Amino acid sequence: MNPLVEQFKKYGYLNEAIEKAVENRTRYFFKKKGEHFLREGQHLSSYFVLSTGLLRAYFFKNGREMNSWFGEENQIFGSILPVYTEKPSFENIQLLED
Repeated sequence: MNPLVEQFKKYGYLNEAIEKAVENRTRYFFKKKGEHFLREGQHLSSYFVLSTGLLRAYFFKNGREMNSWFGEENQIFGSILPVYTEKPSFENIQLLED
């Protein structure tokens, strides 16, 4: 089953048409440890599910790297600001595991 559908079903019922719509819009990405999913200044218009591994979001403040959150397997993630405001991200999202 689609990992995004599985996550949505934790919060309520999805009919078959909705499941199919989500499946049709799902894309799979494969990233390695140390690679970035998102970098500061980039735009992001979707949310994602991390199927395996661990990731972190971080930003820079006064020249220091500050972690803002961590994500683990089967969590929905993304950067809120670019999704809702269509502004560039101030965060970086980096994979910590393969």
